Formats: sequence, C-alpha cells, structure tokens
Amino acid sequence: MPNVDRAPVVAKSWAELTRDEFYDIVRLRAEVFIREQRIVDEAEIDEVDRAPDTIHVWIPGDAGALAYLRVTGTTPDDADMPHITRAFGRVAVHQSARGTGLAQHLVQWVIDTHGDEPILIHAQAYIAALYEKYGFERIGELYEEAGIPHWRMVRDG
Repeated sequence: MPNVDRAPVVAKSWAELTRDEFYDIVRLRAEVFIREQRIVDEAEIDEVDRAPDTIHVWIPGDAGALAYLRVTGTTPDDADMPHITRAFGRVAVHQSARGTGLAQHLVQWVIDTHGDEPILIHAQAYIAALYEKYGFERIGELYEEAGIPHWRMVRDG
C-alpha cells in the first residue's frame, strides 16, 4: 500500500489514457459500483468518460487502480448552476485500500488543481461529511440517484 502522502496521482484525459489504464479504471469502478453497491440502473461507462474536458484521476497499485475519481465539466442536469465549471464523481476505492486516506488524497488533488473554480459533486449521503471537511456545502434536498441517497454539494472557488 503506498504512503498516502506520497501516493502517486495520475491524471489523464481520454486521449492520453492507454487501453490498459482504462481497463484498470473500469475494473475498479465495476467492482465498487456494480458488484458491491449493485448499481445497475445507469450506465457505468458513459460518453462523459470520452469528453474532451474529462480528466481521469487515479492512484495506481500493483494490481491496477487503487483509488479513482473523474473530473468533468458540468452536465445538463446542472444547468440551474451556470457558475459551476467543474464537477467530480465516480469516486471509488478498492476494498483493500479503504480507510487509508486515498480518496481524500484524490479530493485534495482536485482542490489543489481546480480549487479556484466552483466545484460540484453529487455525493452519496453517507460520505457527505468527508466533503464538508474540504469546504463543500450541501444544497437542495436529499435525493435518490441509482437507488442511493445523494446530496448535491458545491465548493465555491
């Protein structure tokens, strides 16, 4: 397990990703979202993965990606918030690496890289308190997405 403070963060656009890197990312996302959380009512791989402004951010391990998140532009669902320019989601950590701080390391990378921009997330409710530590605030009402309670949260730049 890498030392969290020195864990290498890799960030690449679709055009920069190798097939093996994307395979490792998809394998982790499928393990977490499909196998563990049983999310089957929405596409795990979507066109956002290939969008020019999407950045895939992960921490590699010996057997593939240990932790991952996807930084994107906003979606049409967020049209009521035109001042938001960045969003992130699809945060996943391999079961063997949970509790090590790798997700927080990735969130900090996003803030260090895009912290001067307003950032939106759709956070699973059980993890909202983690994002509040980074200055995100809950907005609106609790809602359900893919059968899981979520909050929209914003961190102003």
